[in-house]
Amino acid sequence: PAGTTVLEAAKKAGINIPTLCYLKDINQIGACRMCIVEIEGMPRLMPACTTQVKDGMVIRTESPQVVDSRKRTLDILCKRHRMDCEYCPDYTFCELHALVREMGLDDRKYANVYHARNADESSPCIVRDNSKCVRCRRCVATCRAQGVEAIAALHRAEDTIMGAQVPLAETNCNGCGQ
Repeated sequence: PAGTTVLEAAKKAGINIPTLCYLKDINQIGACRMCIVEIEGMPRLMPACTTQVKDGMVIRTESPQVVDSRKRTLDILCKRHRMDCEYCPDYTFCELHALVREMGLDDRKYANVYHARNADESSPCIVRDNSKCVRCRRCVATCRAQGVEAIAALHRAEDTIMGAQVPLAETNCNGCGQ
């Protein structure tokens, strides 16, 4: 139907397109670039979560160009991420690590890349650790959807982090659990 994104259409057709930033009805911004696809007639790869389907579209979800681009994107994300996965309590539920395995990357390659822990533990509800952040902005979108906006994207380009201008405990965070 009109208004359906490539990602939604693929899902309905049983085709998996990887995502990190996508949250249905909350965050559909194409920030992570994991859901890119090749669309015949388009000059560049397009994000499946923001591109709407059109009649007669020819879409390639696993072309060599798409797979190579996703692997390069994932490699960049992993290089920015503190990959001490075996100590992480969320390891078994980690979407990033699932993508690393799915795409055949060797996570040991990133184990020696040092990133200092950068956590805001001031809130009784949330621990924000930017050394584990993949900059997907789902936390920002979810916080905005709650009407709170305690968490935002701060700084620019490579220096971008998700967090608050002040410690989270000093914000209007209501501990929504989302």
